[in-house]
Amino acid sequence: MLKICPVWHSLSDDLSTFYFLVQSSSVFTSAITPLIGIGVISIERAYPLTLGSNLGTTTTATLAALASPGDKLAAATQVALCHFFFNLFGILLWYPIPAIRLPIRMACALGNRTARYRWFAVLYLLLCFLLLPSLVFALSMAGWKVMTGIAVPVLIVIISVATVNILQAHRPDCLPLRLQNWDFLPAWMISLQPLDNLITRVTLWCRQGMPRTILEQNNCSLCKLHGLLLYR
Repeated sequence: MLKICPVWHSLSDDLSTFYFLVQSSSVFTSAITPLIGIGVISIERAYPLTLGSNLGTTTTATLAALASPGDKLAAATQVALCHFFFNLFGILLWYPIPAIRLPIRMACALGNRTARYRWFAVLYLLLCFLLLPSLVFALSMAGWKVMTGIAVPVLIVIISVATVNILQAHRPDCLPLRLQNWDFLPAWMISLQPLDNLITRVTLWCRQGMPRTILEQNNCSLCKLHGLLLYR
């Protein structure tokens, strides 16, 4: 596609163009994902396109806000502008400098993990789109004190683990000998392999049980047919 249409190749880095051309990020993302999977578009090329489509989606909200009644126009416009600036600041934060394009590296890491453990994609969807939002909503309903008391320790642990991982990869000599690797932790805390073994066993048990049932049904049918032939 990029070879056939050079104009598409030149426009792929221009967020200002796609920001009004593409007004449905979900449709655009759904269309571009298979192209990335078959290697037509690289993830580095698709990254600005996805950001542009997210920004283009805000134009639809802005147009809808302008169609609101006079007494609701201010509130609707505020919500639409919040959506716009949220996406705009996200682009300014994660796109201009190549070194801070963390979503690309995170997507590659999640893709590699999913390629090794196919069930990880389902776990990711359940965790990020159901369990974590439900947990945050429940904590927000409990009050800001409860939410702060739980969120702050969790953030401290996440930041500490990320810092140790970075030091292990680049400056292991700065860490104590025990923290230069995670071998002292149980296997289920540092690897998905134990969970994968469990899921594989359950899957194989289900797959082995089904053919056995079908084989037994076929044997019973053959026995009945053989009995009818002998009776005749």
